Amino acid sequence: MNEHDISTAASTNAASAANNAIAEPDASRPMASASAAVPRKTTAWVWALGAIAVLVVGQWWMSQQQLSSLREEVARRLAEADAVARDSRTLAHTSQEALLDMQSKIGGMDVRVAELQSQQTTLAQLYQDVGRVRDESVLVEVEQAILLASQQLALASNVQAALVALQGAETRLTETNRPQFFSLRKQLTRDIEKLRALPQSDISGLTLKLDGVIAVVDELGFAYERHPLPAPKGEPPAQNSTWLERLSNDVWQELKGLVRIERLDGADPALLAPDQGFFLRENLRLRLLNARLMLLQRDTRVFRRDVQQARQWIQRHFDTRTRQAQNALLQLDQLAQADLSVELPSLADTLAQISALRQRNH
Repeated sequence: MNEHDISTAASTNAASAANNAIAEPDASRPMASASAAVPRKTTAWVWALGAIAVLVVGQWWMSQQQLSSLREEVARRLAEADAVARDSRTLAHTSQEALLDMQSKIGGMDVRVAELQSQQTTLAQLYQDVGRVRDESVLVEVEQAILLASQQLALASNVQAALVALQGAETRLTETNRPQFFSLRKQLTRDIEKLRALPQSDISGLTLKLDGVIAVVDELGFAYERHPLPAPKGEPPAQNSTWLERLSNDVWQELKGLVRIERLDGADPALLAPDQGFFLRENLRLRLLNARLMLLQRDTRVFRRDVQQARQWIQRHFDTRTRQAQNALLQLDQLAQADLSVELPSLADTLAQISALRQRNH
């Protein structure tokens, strides 16, 4: 309960007491006369009115005090509100400036992020281009190696050279270690295993034998030009023989050398003009070169036919008693027994796979 309520209750209680005092006469006293009762009633009313006036004045004074306090409180509160408003405006202004600064920074960051995204896209494109170029370079190297191996198999039947080329291509793919090349590596591994499983023919050794025969073609003498073989020398005279016995033995050896008889088992060799002898040597050389080509192509039938034809020409037209001719015939006999019938694998599937990878890379 506040002061206003307390003062109002006090004035109400005083008025009630005055009324009770006026309304209730003292019963112990006898009734006075009308002239004496009128002043007492007037005095009571005056006291009542005075009390009421005092109460009203007190109530008014208290109300003024409360109003003054309320005004001071309102003024203080308004001052505080103004200070808070000023602080709020200052804070709002500062916040607005910070917001503008932040928005400016965010705008700059957006531009930077856009630039970084553009650079990232460019770098990704460059990386893809570099990867494509690198893959293309690897595929070109591998394709060249496989083409070389295919040429060695088709033209020279050189299995060892083809193996070296394929193993180099497989090593290059292994160093790259790219997932898209795994199927090509498997295909290369199968080709290498097929070549390793082939029966090994000494093509190089056979080629060297043919080259040796070709090298002595110009040294072979014609059969019609051959001379009788020197007669075997007789037994030398004993150490204890006389000079007469030694002289007679020497004379006898000289007389035996004047006449020499030789047996010819074949037909007489045909006489050849100098130009025909030149063409015979060239034809023999060409026949041997053709046999060498058939050797590289592993054509056993044609190879043996050329070797046998060259052997027949040497036996018929050249002096077979010389060391060069005998060595040539021996080499040709060995060459005629060689078996070249080996089916070489094709590398077409591997080349087709490389072509497909290159098209996919583009």
